[in-house]
Amino acid sequence: MKVKYLSLCAVVALSLVGTISTAKSEAIAKNSVDNNVSNNFSFNTLESIQNQPLLLAQSNADELLEQCVKRYQSKEYERALNSCTKVIEADGDNDDAYLIRGVSKFVLGDYKTGLQDINKALAINPDSEQGYYIRALIRAITGDVKGATEDSNRFLVLNNYSVDGYSFRAMVMLLIDDYKQAVENASQAIEKNPENANGYTVRSFAYLLSGNEKQASEDIEKIIKIGSEPGAYFLKSIIRIQRGDNKGAMEDLNLAISQKFDNAYIYAQRANVRVQMGDMKGAIEDLKRAINKDKDVAYYRNNLGLIYGRAGDMKKAFENYEKAVKNSQNPNMFKDFQSPLTKIFEKIAIKTSPFFWEVRDSQDALGYLNRGMSRALLLGEKQEGIADLQVAANLFRDQGKQDEAKKVNEMIKKINS
Repeated sequence: MKVKYLSLCAVVALSLVGTISTAKSEAIAKNSVDNNVSNNFSFNTLESIQNQPLLLAQSNADELLEQCVKRYQSKEYERALNSCTKVIEADGDNDDAYLIRGVSKFVLGDYKTGLQDINKALAINPDSEQGYYIRALIRAITGDVKGATEDSNRFLVLNNYSVDGYSFRAMVMLLIDDYKQAVENASQAIEKNPENANGYTVRSFAYLLSGNEKQASEDIEKIIKIGSEPGAYFLKSIIRIQRGDNKGAMEDLNLAISQKFDNAYIYAQRANVRVQMGDMKGAIEDLKRAINKDKDVAYYRNNLGLIYGRAGDMKKAFENYEKAVKNSQNPNMFKDFQSPLTKIFEKIAIKTSPFFWEVRDSQDALGYLNRGMSRALLLGEKQEGIADLQVAANLFRDQGKQDEAKKVNEMIKKINS
């Protein structure tokens, strides 16, 4: 027994309108297959991973599998897992049950056996587009560069070298930091349909991360021209920040937020701009908004720690730094799996926010503390980060701030643990 696979566009439609009847969903799926390239761009098209295995059973589907699907859709992951297990016990070759159970396990933090289930699904059905899509993301997020590349290549082949296929492979290349390949794949998507904004979006990310501001700016303007997508104003704000146009960046971010593009990273970016403009109170408020929307991101806590520190409130500074360490030690990988663009946005924000790496002078203990935290937790430069933290601890001690020195040394131990 098979279930109907919904293409990317159909999945997005489902995520926007909520629960839809099987008949209507099949109609949406058929429409999205017949019209695989959509000109109505939305960032959600590239950020629909949590719904990618949203499988709708055919009319003759097994009751247990339907139950498994419904429970997954309603985010009852434990119950979905149990229902899928019952399907597998009755039919050991049901790749759909293995796939949904694997993703459910991933949601619940069981990454190892979750991946085993997805591997089993692909062993049963080696032509499963959704299987390769999901496994490519999991491998990219968990650092398996070779496996992520192979799976995204296979997805592209099975997707008939479509715009969606090239856009997805470009996104995987971004996640594994291969910006050259990201540009090449996004360019292929654009060549296939110059009026589909997905390719421009992913390519603009790659250009931003590789330092090609001019090309990124051209792609961002193209996105805005195609679809008036509010998310593009976030990207445009990055260009303005790099050019020192904080007022223009603030206008872009306010415009995006006013058009309901108010994700956590938008507020974190606006906080960065407020810092540059000297509005520390507003920056704190925006970072609190970002944390309220996504409390697990170490980057937000790290930045909030520095702002409190610069404002002289070292108690709140260390509270946030300690939470940043905790978040980095217990990463919610499923969150990255749900929204891989969030991870990419975070990379861009970190790269384009030099304020947060600033060490004002050789006695700037807080500067060394923040740069050390940034390196150790966000940039993958653990040893360099610890070296900065040790300098910070020594400076705090020499300045008679024994409590601060002790807390920095405690964080070094946690980072090393």
